[in-house]
Amino acid sequence: MTTSSLITEWAKACHADQLANYPPDNVSTQLIVIIDQTLSSQTSPTASAAATANLIQSEHDITHGLSCLIGLFLFAAGQNTSLDSLELLVSYLVELAKRPDAINEGPEPKVWDEGGGVMHEIPSGAPIIVEGKQLWAELPMLSWNITEWFQGPELWTHSHCNPTTPEVAAAKWVDMNKLIAIIARNLDAQVLPSLAGYINLSRITLSMALEHSPNTRLGKNTSIHLPAAALWFSVAGEELKRMCEAGEQKMAAGDIWAERVRDKGSGDSEVVDVTRLQFWKERLAELHQM
Repeated sequence: MTTSSLITEWAKACHADQLANYPPDNVSTQLIVIIDQTLSSQTSPTASAAATANLIQSEHDITHGLSCLIGLFLFAAGQNTSLDSLELLVSYLVELAKRPDAINEGPEPKVWDEGGGVMHEIPSGAPIIVEGKQLWAELPMLSWNITEWFQGPELWTHSHCNPTTPEVAAAKWVDMNKLIAIIARNLDAQVLPSLAGYINLSRITLSMALEHSPNTRLGKNTSIHLPAAALWFSVAGEELKRMCEAGEQKMAAGDIWAERVRDKGSGDSEVVDVTRLQFWKERLAELHQM
């Protein structure tokens, strides 16, 4: 496939870069085509997931294929940020997690790379398990990649290699949270162990944005945290409400919220419940008026 036959601008740019540096049949180039067809609705998420699974499972080094997949998926989500595009990408991710457990069906062993030069063999006929997680149900490498990026907008403003402006960092943080919120509200994702529970990440975003006074490290950056906090209420408000009604999650309290709980003389400031949710709503409205 030529670059000009691709649909999305993201895919065209990625594909051209791959062709300039790697053989045309490398795994990343093929994944770009699959994701482009998903985003442009030329192929259903189910069919795209099947093509992806066949491609990754055909690789000798399973880790390499998975690394390319997760990296390109997150990059695509950061470049195609409309709700429609993200819903297609999440549906594709869901279909990957629903694929049958992968087995090395070839006659030769495959490998996965632990890092530091440590390689693990996957014998012929054995299940493909990477980092202790079964391919595909447990989506190896996804959760720690998301955790690595889910550290607040300061991740981009304080980058040693390529620091961004606060405005760009705020936009990137919004886009990251939007992807997670779409996963959190996808009903099919909630019955899959590897994708259920992403609503719990919302408490990190909301606490960082709304619970810290201006003289604290996080409070000094409230303005670049605020848009992502607001996004959770608009994109996954019902899921956020259910999480708080359950009251099962905890999150270290910022100084403003901790003081509010102390003033009341009762309650656990770390519990994420409806009282804390109401505080977040009020604090968000207050900050928007400033």
